[in-house]
Amino acid sequence: VTGATLTQQLLGELTERLARGNLTKGELRREVASLQEACALVVSNATRAAGLIDSFKKVAVDQSSEALRTVRLAELLADVVTSLQPVLRRARVQVTVAVRDDPLVRLKAGAMTHIVANLVQNACVHAFLPERDQRLVRMEASVEPDGLRLQVCDNGRGMSEEVQQSVFEPFFTTRRDSGGSGLGMHIVRNLVVGTFGGSIHVSSRLGEGTCWQIWLPVGTPMVALATAASAHGSTTP
Repeated sequence: VTGATLTQQLLGELTERLARGNLTKGELRREVASLQEACALVVSNATRAAGLIDSFKKVAVDQSSEALRTVRLAELLADVVTSLQPVLRRARVQVTVAVRDDPLVRLKAGAMTHIVANLVQNACVHAFLPERDQRLVRMEASVEPDGLRLQVCDNGRGMSEEVQQSVFEPFFTTRRDSGGSGLGMHIVRNLVVGTFGGSIHVSSRLGEGTCWQIWLPVGTPMVALATAASAHGSTTP
């Protein structure tokens, strides 16, 4: 909007001066240079917005669909992180994604999207003390011989043993006073165990951050390795 408004203003001024007939060649060059900068700003921000909207659409489709989809694992995780950028900016959290070998997998993308989004948002809400400046979440994924492994770790405040023992229980929350429902990690566990037949564990120490470790069996109807050829027409209704 800023770039488009600036372009409109510059064009208006240029039109007026042309109408008056007092525009010099040097002034014309400067005006054209300013217009080029404004247009470059518009194109850059529109491209960035288009990418963000595309990620929103992919995540929205995944979360509303029970379809199996063939995806690059790194692309799926990156789309979820991109869709959460407004939340991440408000929470001042930086997320990095590392996927070994970037496998092509066929899975219930909606359930995986929900799992990853809940883990990242949980870190934004619970992991960091207000005075913490460097707020990091690192996501690592790989496909091992025995299954798909996903690890989401933060460098936040950590959890006590008591909290770790109760963290998957429905309605358990340490943020009841600020609107926490206590259902986020319960939903994640249900998706990991109930939908994918996998397992989830948490490891944490006070002051040393928290790691969520997820394992999903590969070669099941819910998760399978795919070939490049299967990526075309990859959605199963």
